[in-house]
Amino acid sequence: KTISLDQFKGQVVLVNFWATWCEPCRDEFGELVHIQEKYSSKGLKVIAVNLAESKPKVQSFLKNNLIDEKSIEILLDNNSIFYKTWKARWIPVTYLINKKGVAESFWVGDIHADNPIFIKKLEQSLR
Repeated sequence: KTISLDQFKGQVVLVNFWATWCEPCRDEFGELVHIQEKYSSKGLKVIAVNLAESKPKVQSFLKNNLIDEKSIEILLDNNSIFYKTWKARWIPVTYLINKKGVAESFWVGDIHADNPIFIKKLEQSLR
């Protein structure tokens, strides 16, 4: 399905670009799920954008890592169009989109729910 960030106005959104072959991406995926679970009631939506991999490959990754497909919004960017549009140059990379739909921060590399700088910025955006 196609998703527009416009449909999330009024919510804080984390957009994460990742791939199953990327070790830091695999390492952080559980963190993304944890962050979604912890902050969804406060208006957070985590979107994991997979780069150019097939749906069966992504499903296999989730199954092998005991991750429920519905625990986080996963988009398939088959031709890396979304990745290129965002001018992202690395993976993993995570963008923090505020309630007005504006990207206010980004992090290159895997994020962690115990990183005080990341959590402070996230919680400020959720207020």
